[in-house]
Amino acid sequence: MSKKLRKAIDNMCKDCAYDELDKGTWRQQVAACTIKRCPLHSVRPVGDHNNSTYLTKKLLDHWRIKTVDLDDRARSILKEDNEG
Repeated sequence: MSKKLRKAIDNMCKDCAYDELDKGTWRQQVAACTIKRCPLHSVRPVGDHNNSTYLTKKLLDHWRIKTVDLDDRARSILKEDNEG
């Protein structure tokens, strides 16, 4: 995927899912997206190039998202609340 396309997808997902007044970074909020009917869902940014983005059960509880509602990509960055 070209860098230009990646940036466009990242920006579209950020614009759609990110609430700067809510908990979590934009990458965490986008990674936790459960709108599977979105055409960008399977290519949304989950994690980042240095793998510092992660989700916690505490964040999911805050957003009222169940672990089973996450796709495999989002579950792969789920950490225990006391990790990282």
